[in-house]
Amino acid sequence: MNAIVGIRTNSDMPNVIVDRSNLPNMYDSNYDFVIKNIIDLQKDMGKIAATVDLLKDSLEKQEKRTAERFDKLDDKIAEDLEKQNQKIAEGFEEQDRRIAEGFERQDRKIDERFEKQDREIAERFRKNEDKSERAFERLESKITEGFEKQNQRIFALEKKMYAAGAILVATVSLIGLAMKIPWNLISG
Repeated sequence: MNAIVGIRTNSDMPNVIVDRSNLPNMYDSNYDFVIKNIIDLQKDMGKIAATVDLLKDSLEKQEKRTAERFDKLDDKIAEDLEKQNQKIAEGFEEQDRRIAEGFERQDRKIDERFEKQDREIAERFRKNEDKSERAFERLESKITEGFEKQNQRIFALEKKMYAAGAILVATVSLIGLAMKIPWNLISG
C-alpha cells in the first residue's frame, strides 16, 4: 500500500504530504517523532481551522444577535426617552397649570385686599363725612346760637336805646314845654 496521504488545512501553511508506505520505515528512523508530530499538528490544525470556522459562524451569529439586541435596546431607549419626554412635558404642563392657579389665587387675594381696602377707605370716608357733618352742624348751631344771642343783645340794646330815645324825647318835650310855660307869671 503505497498510498500517499495528504492532509489539507484551511490555513495559509503549505500542506504536508506523507507517504504511508514509508511510515513504518520512518518510525524506524530518527525522524519518526518529528513526522508523527507533524501529522498530529496537521490534524490539530484541521481541527483548529474547523473550530475557527465554527467560531466565525458563532461570532457572526453572536454579532447578529448583538445587533438585534442593540436595535431592540435602541428601540426601547427611544420609547423610554419618548415616555420620559412625555412625562417631562406633562410635568411642565402640570407645573404651568399650578403656577397659573397660584397666580389666579394671588390675583384674587390681591383683588380681595383692594376691595377690602376700598371698603375700609369708603367706611372711613363716610365716618369722616359724618363727623365733619356733625361738627359742621355743631358749628352751625353754635353760630346760630351766637347770632341769636347777638340778636337778643342787639334787640335788648335797641330796646334800651328806644327807651332812652323815648325818655330823651319825653325829656326834650318836657323841656320844650317847660320853656313855653311863662315861669315869671307862675312865680308870683
